[in-house]
Amino acid sequence: MPGDQITSLNGRVFAGFKDFLYSAVIQDKQRSIQGYKINYYMKEKESFTIPLKSKKALSSNQIILLPKDIAFPASYLLVTPFPDRKDSFIEGAPLAQSGIQNQDRIIWADGEIIFSAAHLKHVINQPKTLLTIKRGDTTLLKRIPRVRIRDIKNSPIEKNELDDWQHAAHMAGNIEQCYFIPFAISYGLVIENDIPFINEEIEEIVPNRSALLQKGDQIIAVDGIPVTTAVEFFSSIQKKRVQIIVQRNKKTQTISWQKVDETFFQSVNWKDLQTLQNQIGSQKTIQQIGDLFLLLPIVPITYNELALSSSKRKKLEDLFSKEREQLEKLEDREQKEEALQFHEQTIGRLVLGSNLQDQFVQYNPSPLILFEGVIQEIWLVISNLFRGNLSPKYLSGPVGIFQLMQQSWFGGGKEAIYFLGVISLNLGLLNLLPIPVLDGGHICFSIYEMISKKRIRAKTMERLIIPFVVLLVVFFIYVTYQDILRLIKRFF
Repeated sequence: MPGDQITSLNGRVFAGFKDFLYSAVIQDKQRSIQGYKINYYMKEKESFTIPLKSKKALSSNQIILLPKDIAFPASYLLVTPFPDRKDSFIEGAPLAQSGIQNQDRIIWADGEIIFSAAHLKHVINQPKTLLTIKRGDTTLLKRIPRVRIRDIKNSPIEKNELDDWQHAAHMAGNIEQCYFIPFAISYGLVIENDIPFINEEIEEIVPNRSALLQKGDQIIAVDGIPVTTAVEFFSSIQKKRVQIIVQRNKKTQTISWQKVDETFFQSVNWKDLQTLQNQIGSQKTIQQIGDLFLLLPIVPITYNELALSSSKRKKLEDLFSKEREQLEKLEDREQKEEALQFHEQTIGRLVLGSNLQDQFVQYNPSPLILFEGVIQEIWLVISNLFRGNLSPKYLSGPVGIFQLMQQSWFGGGKEAIYFLGVISLNLGLLNLLPIPVLDGGHICFSIYEMISKKRIRAKTMERLIIPFVVLLVVFFIYVTYQDILRLIKRFF
């Protein structure tokens, strides 16, 4: 789940997302992650070990298995101006009217602590509504499924009530297309019982609704907006709104990579955050506690609803069109359908229309740490290559190395010099392998001659070296072919 801390992957210390890529291409038999589930409010940890479920993904136009639902590391979500403009919002952006300011950090949305831009997109696009409920003397926030009325099995009496509430709310249209929650409620907004779904697939998504709402719970607010009658509730739930809490600290700082996790955890007063979120939907809503601010309710919109200029809208439409054309060319039918479905969801997804950027982290480890990391990666690749756990098609030859250097220049001169050093170190260490055609093989010959006090005959040396020369040439041709194949697939 978002916010979980991963400490190891397949028994090895976890260093970052790159480890997932290694695990995918190396084809570990039993893949699992170990770590901690963290209660940020109580500052408690609970260890876990979870087998990894995999999914197909495209990487350099090759299908590899990646961990399902694990995509992005946690990050600071700062609202920052666009590179070519002074403001932080697209024309008509919903977030622009919420009271948010530049350099605000988004830390909470609709009942969840936010850990990445991808997580925020997921939360605002979930078909759920944030209800403030009163259970006895306690006020709680609950995220409840927001579904079409056509998808739940209402009794004739419940259907008549819904019709009456729609009419009283002065809303036109087909009642079946309207939104509601899968619970029967009284006119005074008291939960009476849950209502089953018509579709069994939806039923499986929300298997235990009693853990969400209980009989006798009273709804007092929808998405932070107080409601007192069923008519007000029916009207409010038709439009999705998002509640967001930000941290406002004008002192932007550069974070050291050695303290980035500690800074991330300790930079928020979690007790204040819990207090601020718990009062959402109350009669006297508090907008600020310390450096935490509750924004005005935000109504997210789709890309098509953004007030873009005709040129920008055409550019966006052309981008979507080209992306669909590329997906249509996929040969794997299952993969093609999945990709097209994701593409359609991307076009229709809800957005806030702002520029979000992670806070800058200064990464400057010593050369010895970088050297050690490169050696470990080389050993991991070579050892698994000889064991048969890694396919040679994932390796890069001269063409792939040239592409890597070309891409590294986009990150700046320092990035290019770093990758040049990594490539040089890789080639240097590979050259020391005890293979006759390489320098490592000649070193082995010299050691043998030194111990035996005899020179190896030229004929014997020739018989040892020539087969490996042939193998090395064939290997270079193979990896170059794979590089060219990936390059062709990328453009066609």
